[in-house]
Amino acid sequence: YIVGNVEFYGLKLIVNENVLIPRPETELLVEKIINDSDKTTNLKILDIGVGSGNISLSISKNLPNSKVVAIDISESALDIANQNAEINSLQDRIEFRLFDIMNDNLNSLGKFDLIVSNPPYVSENDYESLEPELKNHEPKIALTDNSNGISFYKHIIEASDQLLKKPGKIYFELGIDQSAQVQEYFEQKYFENIKVTKDYSGIERIICGELK
Repeated sequence: YIVGNVEFYGLKLIVNENVLIPRPETELLVEKIINDSDKTTNLKILDIGVGSGNISLSISKNLPNSKVVAIDISESALDIANQNAEINSLQDRIEFRLFDIMNDNLNSLGKFDLIVSNPPYVSENDYESLEPELKNHEPKIALTDNSNGISFYKHIIEASDQLLKKPGKIYFELGIDQSAQVQEYFEQKYFENIKVTKDYSGIERIICGELK
């Protein structure tokens, strides 16, 4: 793991030890949002847990009329995301904010047509058994919620009252064996058209729900 560049969905990104290295599965999340969205509409999008900026930047580039607000709890991650926005000439299209989705005042964010998040989804127990190259070189805060691995999904879906316009959609990347539980959270908040997409290994990796 060295500080360096990675390519993600056709963008060049800088990464270092303060951000999660973008994974190929996350390109599926971005691709699904781009394919599901009308390129001509002015979508207002919230990216929760921006990391290197990979999701925000690739959505901004491919949905040129969208306005993205990208939040993270880590200043060092936002630093990298800002640099990546400049490298890819997308800095005017994204608003980066230091924000703690679990504790800060949600009303200060406004309402969005679409929310996307690849949250920390490794449970506390699973984190202990991760490969050393992950544990030692990627930020713990980006990998685990220090709980059961699904606390962010529950919180974000419950926050949809304050954050999501109607109609509106939420897209998540999932960890292994989390789709049934997250689907249940969606159903409890009356989301419809819940769709799950498998990744290259056949794992249920992306979930999307719609609030009408």
